[in-house]
Amino acid sequence: MEKKEYTGTRSRSSGGFIWEMMGGSWKYFWGCVAAMTGGVAFSFLSPALVGFIIDSVIGTEPIDLPGPLTAYVENLGGRQWLFDHMTLLAGLFLVIVALSGLFNMLRQYLAAKLSESLAFSLRQRLFDHIQHLPYAWHMSVQTGDIMQRCSSDVDMVRNFVAGQLADLLRILTMLVGAFVLMFSINVPLAAAAAVNVPIVMGYSGVFYRYISRRFLKADEAEGELTAMTQENLTGVRVVRAFGRERYSLDRFQEQNQEFSRRWIKVGNLLAIYWSLGDLIAVCQGALVVIFGAWLAVHGHMTSGALVTFIMYNGQLAWPTRRLGRIIGEMSKAGVSIGRLREILLARPEEDSPDDQIFPIQGAIAFSHVNFSYGSHPVLTDVSFSVAPGETLAILGATGSGKSTLMYLLTRLYELPEKGGSITVDGVDVRQIQRDHLRKNIGLVLQEPFLFSRTILENLRLPAPNKSQEELQKAAETAAVHRSILGFAHGYDTMLGERGVTLSGGQQQRLAIARTLAGAPPVLVFDDSLSAVDTETDERIRKALKAREKKATTILISHRVTTLMEADRILVLEKGRVKQIGTHQQLIKEEGPYQRIFQLQSLVAEEAENESEVVGK
Repeated sequence: MEKKEYTGTRSRSSGGFIWEMMGGSWKYFWGCVAAMTGGVAFSFLSPALVGFIIDSVIGTEPIDLPGPLTAYVENLGGRQWLFDHMTLLAGLFLVIVALSGLFNMLRQYLAAKLSESLAFSLRQRLFDHIQHLPYAWHMSVQTGDIMQRCSSDVDMVRNFVAGQLADLLRILTMLVGAFVLMFSINVPLAAAAAVNVPIVMGYSGVFYRYISRRFLKADEAEGELTAMTQENLTGVRVVRAFGRERYSLDRFQEQNQEFSRRWIKVGNLLAIYWSLGDLIAVCQGALVVIFGAWLAVHGHMTSGALVTFIMYNGQLAWPTRRLGRIIGEMSKAGVSIGRLREILLARPEEDSPDDQIFPIQGAIAFSHVNFSYGSHPVLTDVSFSVAPGETLAILGATGSGKSTLMYLLTRLYELPEKGGSITVDGVDVRQIQRDHLRKNIGLVLQEPFLFSRTILENLRLPAPNKSQEELQKAAETAAVHRSILGFAHGYDTMLGERGVTLSGGQQQRLAIARTLAGAPPVLVFDDSLSAVDTETDERIRKALKAREKKATTILISHRVTTLMEADRILVLEKGRVKQIGTHQQLIKEEGPYQRIFQLQSLVAEEAENESEVVGK
């Protein structure tokens, strides 16, 4: 069996996280870098051409072109030839602008491909990782919050890579290139133009710290709002049944207002930052124009050089303004990356290389098992065994640890090293591969989960290669076959979300049929017959007994009539084994089983008498 590799991220920084997630997308990244470099290079050529025309074509400065171009132009006729062929220079200017635009378009295309590739990879990794996280982790998080992280936060990272990351690379290249060219034109003016850079960097760093905290709180508020919406939609029947629409609306309004307040605070901070950035850029532009004009008037630079410098500075002003917005987006992306890393750093379930796979017969033994949820003890010194093919019933009050026993058996919860032992066919469950163990122990929960697919697709889930006839036999055993045939489309009936088109009893019976379809050697019914009537309950139990290949069966129920025909009955009380024996033994023995049996018998008798009175 192929082992799942740990897919957590090793990177501690946001940049490292993005770099790691880009695996497989390098061709788009380096293509984007190449296109960005070409676009920036051509954008720098147009100001140089304008300055050359002003000085050497319209003006009287000597022709100064790179390499042998100066001699070539002089041979053609020099300045006069250039003046007479001004349309060629205009055409060259248009070609330069067009090439710059073409490279920029290519950069944006490759950035979009890069971001979508990264988002696809990230979604795949998140989904795969979440699938392998422990059951305890899933119980400790809100579904809505995880959904929000896997959708909104992934989109935030995708948008950052598509827009801001590509822009950031372009801006850094433009800053370096523009300053190199500006210092080559005039050092004092370039030094004056560079004054604002440390100012912008300084207050951007301070802003980043403040905005990151506000983005985190806003993102958390969005996660809570999403979780509340998901919870309310899932429990809509309960809300309607108790007439709690107004209560739900008030709770949503309160959380919605908190969400809005958080984002208003973010917007206020961004408005201050962007306004200051624009003010600094305008002041820097004014300084360059005034100081440059003074230098040109006093003969320290030509008019063409001044125009070229101002154009370079204009190209520099846009990145300076844009840098502020990018830092704001970086803050958002940084928060989203942090929230995604929390998921990817959660340790998944991992099997040891020595974990075993073997044909399971169904012998189960609990030996001195102790288990706690945090500091709250749930099971204390629990010991019992089940022989292959035997039916063991478990009875106990709510919170007595019945379900926990089954979660430990299937390794949904991991038994502590000093928490005793649980064995299957003599092998400690901690030494059996989880997938193998769970495929061979069919667990049917009290609240079954059915997927929004057809009935047949739900039945095929544990047994994709079974024929429809075999699946129908499982449905017959679960006493749901006739109900299915009563639907307009039979086994091809599409179920609503979580199976809402079925009654509670039909959902439970269909979940039982789905488990039986996999033919596991061990069956566990965790109070999964609670929603069916006693007659159907008895019919299902008789059908299970009549099966050719009898499975080891563990029945958990509050209903004594469901348990009384089991080979043995175990009674749990406050996490301890209080009684164990057959029905006939336990009803004669003073203890919780006798009390529960007598109470339920009395209730059943009173209900029967009432029905007789009503009938008369």
